[in-house]
Amino acid sequence: ADAPIAVIGWCFVISLASLPPLFEENQDDRRAASMMRVVVPPEINDKVMEVYSKTGLDKIFTEEAERTNSRAAMAAFALFLTT
Repeated sequence: ADAPIAVIGWCFVISLASLPPLFEENQDDRRAASMMRVVVPPEINDKVMEVYSKTGLDKIFTEEAERTNSRAAMAAFALFLTT
């Protein structure tokens, strides 16, 4: 690999994003929300989610939009890794 540290870093991030559902009782939860609950302390998470709701971003970034964007990002990431 041209940049082994970057490869190890990406592997760590992908693994970290895949692990939280193992720690959650609710298996159908979104991975990003699960990851935030596991990695970010609850005090910070609560404040961030409060600001997120107050600014109206929850109306813009709906669950469907989040799902579509994440699928597009994964497809782009796969293209990046293969080229």
